Parts: sequence; structure tokens; C-alpha cells
Amino acid sequence: MDQSVLALLGETARALDEQIRTLESQNEDLTAKIGDSYVTVLRDLRDHNYERDEELEIRQSLSYQERKLLWVWARLAKLKELRRDVARGVMRHGDWGTSTE
Repeated sequence: MDQSVLALLGETARALDEQIRTLESQNEDLTAKIGDSYVTVLRDLRDHNYERDEELEIRQSLSYQERKLLWVWARLAKLKELRRDVARGVMRHGDWGTSTE
């Protein structure tokens, strides 16, 4: 694989790592502010453990911080998936003797 592509993947990985660290910090702060008992409700909401009517009722009563925590969780999941994809790309096409170029 071209070294410039590997360098770009490395930069992308570092940027993703920084974004993940920032969101994990926000996750900790919001979780502490909201409290463990209600965070459990939010996790159940995220995991779709409620009936549709219950879910709608809970969503309508969410505070800004609670909505933000749900957003942080969704964003973290996407960034971690993207980070894994970048790492797999480097491993598949990197200079470890497995390159097909």
C-alpha cells in the first residue's frame, strides 16, 4: 500500500481516537450529572427495551442532558466502528508481508 495512504489512515485513526476520548469524557460527565438510576432507563431506551408507547412517553420527557447522552452514545458507537474499520484496513493492506501489491 502506498505510504501516503498509510499515513492518511494513521492520521484518521489519531483523529478518531481524539474524538472518541472527548466523547467518552462527555459520557462520564453526563452520566455523573444524570445519575445511575436514570442512566439505566436511558440504556433501556437506547436498547429498545420499552413498548412503543412507553418509549414515546419517555422521549417526550427527556431533558437536554439526557438527549445529549443518547446522542453521545450513538456517536461513540459510530466512531468506534469507523476506528475498527480503519485499523482493519491498515492490517489488511499494511506492510506486514500480506500486501498484494
